[in-house]
Amino acid sequence: MSPRFNLGLLCLLLSGACGDSSSSSNPAPIESGTEDALADADQGSDGEQERWDVNRKPGGDASEAVEDGLDAGGGAVEIAEPPAIPQFGVNGEVTYRLLLGEPWVYEPTDLEFDPYHPDRLWVTSRGDDAFVALTVGAEGQGLPAKFTDYYHTYADGVSSLAFSENNTFASCQESLNTYNGAWEGDGKAGASLWPADPEAFEVGQGSTPGGALLDNLNGSALCMGIAWLHDHAFYLFDGEHGDLKLFDFQRPSVPGEVNPAGGIKYRILKGELIREPGVPSHMFFHSPSRRLLFTDTGNHRILWLDVDSGEPGTSIFNNPDIGTRYKKWVNPIWGEWETDAPFVLPSGIVVRGDRVFVSDHATGIIYGLDMEGNVLSELDTGRGFGAISGLEIDPQGRLLFVDMAANEVIRVEP
Repeated sequence: MSPRFNLGLLCLLLSGACGDSSSSSNPAPIESGTEDALADADQGSDGEQERWDVNRKPGGDASEAVEDGLDAGGGAVEIAEPPAIPQFGVNGEVTYRLLLGEPWVYEPTDLEFDPYHPDRLWVTSRGDDAFVALTVGAEGQGLPAKFTDYYHTYADGVSSLAFSENNTFASCQESLNTYNGAWEGDGKAGASLWPADPEAFEVGQGSTPGGALLDNLNGSALCMGIAWLHDHAFYLFDGEHGDLKLFDFQRPSVPGEVNPAGGIKYRILKGELIREPGVPSHMFFHSPSRRLLFTDTGNHRILWLDVDSGEPGTSIFNNPDIGTRYKKWVNPIWGEWETDAPFVLPSGIVVRGDRVFVSDHATGIIYGLDMEGNVLSELDTGRGFGAISGLEIDPQGRLLFVDMAANEVIRVEP
């Protein structure tokens, strides 16, 4: 069953609002034996680095700029109505700031800030199977560092990335494991786990034993999107089969000693998604509502999943990873997100506070919506067809996007 879903209504029914949330409740274990979910990291603890919460609103309300509507002399002043989407500026007047271009990125597909190092931006460069790390802080911008999968295996056609805990991130690839087109491929492609440490990549270039790769789970070929749930568990858009899957690495290996044994894989939805070749279908886990939002690009829509619904079912025996478990997931609650946005090829998606941002790969338009799915504003970047994909919000609340056609990473400055 796949009912249509109003995210805003759900938020009102929950104990906490979806807007200003600095922490989330712990997810329920997906199966007996699975590691406990990540605790409320926003509180921090002695000796541990605090994780930046992407669902937290930056700063205060723009309406607080003039307190109580009075000037210094006590007279009434007119308070300007703040824009519904501050990231889009006033009347769409913004500056597009180039952060990265060639030769650093070729066909960039996704970007995300490291939650443990909020000034460090990571970008996926699909055209040359690489990751790029860039420091973008309040005091300026550092020099990029590029890390290439020279074996064209675990980052071959990389489409997306998502950060997890313990300074790691996972990526997935729109590939059939062709070794950059060297042969037709065997379909053994899926999610790869990496250290979110530039020094680890510098010491161990490449992704074979002796390299930086921590772990790999196969069974999600032509993967178009990925999102972190908890610990080392990630949702994936399996473009080969049209499935939504959940891969849990459990306990990752050390760099260069890849061993997927012990991992758990679940097929959440079977055949409900349609891949649009070459266009990533990004995902975002909205922790306050406990919902996964993800773009189903080939079906021109956005879907939602209640991550706490359903339970493990019977085993699936077509499993390419020895020593792992692969099971069905039964009775998930999911549906289409109700919205009035005229999506053609929705691709990028990110949520900040009570605003949802979605990019359309076919038009170059970025939509700003509320939790009810109403379009509050839109930003026509002028980039046109085949350009914009991944979106991100920086700690200062500014919007970033990748342009796959121009090979650029752009920050929108109101």
